[in-house]
Amino acid sequence: MKMKPVEPISRPEECAPVDDIGAILKLQKESFLKEGAVSAEVRIDRMQRTIDGLIKYKDDIADAVNQDFNGRSKDMNMLFEVAGSVATLKHAIKNVKTWMRPEKRKTIFPLNLLGGALK
Repeated sequence: MKMKPVEPISRPEECAPVDDIGAILKLQKESFLKEGAVSAEVRIDRMQRTIDGLIKYKDDIADAVNQDFNGRSKDMNMLFEVAGSVATLKHAIKNVKTWMRPEKRKTIFPLNLLGGALK
């Protein structure tokens, strides 16, 4: 599957105003439903790009969190907001193919009496 390149937002003026957030969420939902389930490769690519963005903008993220929490040290922000997220994403990249494998499961009572089956 050929993926379209995504251009990162590099300037604050490119970000949508908060009053447009409902419209943005609606567009995201429509896109998600249109695309459907994606392959492990697409998921891995998206997670890797997220890691790349977190690392590239780590200082901006730390500064923004500092403004929200007013006085939390930059080192704490880097540890919890950036490093913690990167570690979680790397774990997900490592395991996503396993998590996506189909599993056999038994149909539970009373659905098995009524002809229920899991596929």
